[in-house]
Amino acid sequence: MDLQVLGGHHVDQPLAQRGEALASSVLQRRGPGIAQHGGRAVDTPGEVAVNAGVVVCCVGHDEHLAQVLLSDDGVLAAMQSGGVIVDHTTASARFAREIARVAL
Repeated sequence: MDLQVLGGHHVDQPLAQRGEALASSVLQRRGPGIAQHGGRAVDTPGEVAVNAGVVVCCVGHDEHLAQVLLSDDGVLAAMQSGGVIVDHTTASARFAREIARVAL
């Protein structure tokens, strides 16, 4: 989701070239990001999730992950039932359990 610092190496270029990769930066930084991989940037994490079966997150810490997943325009508000979230954030175990509780 945030390709600026942590997530850029997670983008699969052929996937992005098919138009299946979207990204939103929780930190609102702009740069080449996903466009350099052939994907498309959107404004909110929810826009990433609305038609996605799988969302991959890679942000800095619990606060950013909460913003991506739990905000009103976040992933959980937009993702359809049965969707999968893959998180590469170094989040705390406490927060990971909270996300699981809310998501399920």
